[in-house]
Amino acid sequence: MKSWEMISLQNANISMLPDHLKCPKLVCFEMLSEDCRVKIAANFFREMKNLKVLYLSGMNLSSFPSSISLLANLRTLCLTDCVLSDISLLGELENLEILSLQLSNIEMLPEEIGQLTKLKWLGLSDCSQLKRIPPGVFCKLSRLEELYMANSFKEWEAEGHSSQQSNSSLVELKALSCLIALEIYIPNAKIIPEDFSFEKLQRYIIFIGEASNSEWDWNWSRLKNLHIQNGAMIQYIFKDNDDVHQIEFHVESLTLQGLPNLISFCSQNKGSISTSPQGTTLLNQKTLLPKLNELVLKSIGIERIWPPRGFCSTQNLRTLIIKGCANLKHVFSDSMVEYLQQLECLTISECKCIQEIISKEKITKEAFENKALICFPRLNSFKLKSLQDLIGFCHEDYTVEFPALKILEIKN
Repeated sequence: MKSWEMISLQNANISMLPDHLKCPKLVCFEMLSEDCRVKIAANFFREMKNLKVLYLSGMNLSSFPSSISLLANLRTLCLTDCVLSDISLLGELENLEILSLQLSNIEMLPEEIGQLTKLKWLGLSDCSQLKRIPPGVFCKLSRLEELYMANSFKEWEAEGHSSQQSNSSLVELKALSCLIALEIYIPNAKIIPEDFSFEKLQRYIIFIGEASNSEWDWNWSRLKNLHIQNGAMIQYIFKDNDDVHQIEFHVESLTLQGLPNLISFCSQNKGSISTSPQGTTLLNQKTLLPKLNELVLKSIGIERIWPPRGFCSTQNLRTLIIKGCANLKHVFSDSMVEYLQQLECLTISECKCIQEIISKEKITKEAFENKALICFPRLNSFKLKSLQDLIGFCHEDYTVEFPALKILEIKN
């Protein structure tokens, strides 16, 4: 045993463990118990000081083994589905980078957790009894990259609620400048602080309002309004396993703002090698949005909104607002117009590369000779502002009609 580097006891039918194991070279210890009555003695880890990974599942740790605090080299600690009480000793594990307490019965996250200044990953999901997180704990975890609290803590304190605050507030999460993944439950939208955003966030589930645990397993078909803002690292809004040919969303209002590296709404199919917004399409053929009636795009890096030829799933679109999309060269192709007959409001501003609103893709010789007609029968408001490279609405080979137009505004 002195030379062992790993011990793995999966689904172990063990009724009792020894007082300690002499394993000075042990790097990883894993035990998944089927009997929650199995306890670990206080000195069990005393001679495992080289341990870097400790995974315990289904264990009774109500008398927390004090020798865990001696594991100075520990990087990963998972206490999944365990019976826990006072875990303040964990604050002594200064080199810990990953901590999972998921599915445990923990009632309070001790303030000593704030001493884990190297922590990058914290899992508190499905800790249904977690009622208290002292204020200031999250502020100290400045290196935290991933925080998972689904089906868990919901007692967030409102900012400035009282002078003797008993729980953490959402304001503290704003100090986590390295955060790339977040799952939390916010019972009341009124406690969300202003400018509640994370510059590096890539993945998140933020559930707002009254919800049962089962509702975390929600699907996109229920989503009606989607507003995503200020995500410098976001490349896709929806990323699947590439096996799905098309995905239908029932979103009625979609706003995408401040996403300079956005490649597409849905991840590309296998074979696509694009890793930047240039040359890609926001709403590719995988994305079906049959109920979308409002689309707002501000400061995103894509060159095209729709594919250049003959595909559109947004036939019910009524409002389109585009602002500050620096790479956009045109808004529609001529083949798209027939799919946008419901459009009522079109506003385009501060897009420095736009030369035409409608690009010429499909005009035939016959259409050229007869001055092909482009018509937006329901468009009543049309605004163009600060489009420095704009040459015209469309190619001169077309005739354009706006029979319902009431507001026309052109500036700069």
